[in-house]
Amino acid sequence: MSIQQLCVNMHVMYLIPTDFHLPFKLIWQLHKETQVSFSNDDTENRNPIYKQLNQMVVQNVTLDQPIQLVDQLEILTVTPELLEKLKQRYQTLVREWSVNYAPFREKPLPLSVQQQVRDCLPQQLQALNPTVAIQSKKGVNGIIAPHRDHARTASLFFLLESNNEETVWWEKTGNFEEFDFFRFADVTKIKRAHSEIIKQNQWYIFNNAEYHSVHPTGPSQGPRTTLCIEFNGVSADKLNSLINNEKH
Repeated sequence: MSIQQLCVNMHVMYLIPTDFHLPFKLIWQLHKETQVSFSNDDTENRNPIYKQLNQMVVQNVTLDQPIQLVDQLEILTVTPELLEKLKQRYQTLVREWSVNYAPFREKPLPLSVQQQVRDCLPQQLQALNPTVAIQSKKGVNGIIAPHRDHARTASLFFLLESNNEETVWWEKTGNFEEFDFFRFADVTKIKRAHSEIIKQNQWYIFNNAEYHSVHPTGPSQGPRTTLCIEFNGVSADKLNSLINNEKH
């Protein structure tokens, strides 16, 4: 691990290389059998409420009264006031960075396949019952806007497809309202904290709890797709400690 990676910030670890691994045959099987769809009528997206809400924001929908967005797991009440706040956040991004929100899909794997992956984890990590998912992003104008992730605070991260994008983590420079279901930053109140080009065929501990974005380093030729073993309520620092403790 480089001095830069260890000393990025006195209090925050953003990206930590690890010698954790899965059998290559299993990784290849996961990648081959679980292609992520970017179709607008895709029904397999893991966050259907977020997808509905994002469409309302981008399409500048106006509400006269509250509505409810529903999926199998939760109900979100969207008031006219709330929708206006989210639209303002989006319009700030468009104005300041000249980009839109990018298509993003998360696809959890079948439970039987997730269990195959969990069985390869150290015992301390199996006990945390992580979710295993394939994630894919397509940049609009090349950029994935600064955001915090849903349903995970840290993950074991393996890049399956890449265009040598730069991943950037951000620190807040001022307070702004944050939403559990719509986790984009106010780009006028953040500053760059760390950046790195993530390598393929290398496992990392990825800090999903901090704001991060993805930027091209050249012409984009396709999506960025990752295999993620996701932990919720565990920091990247703690996840790193658990892995190192298991080895000793």
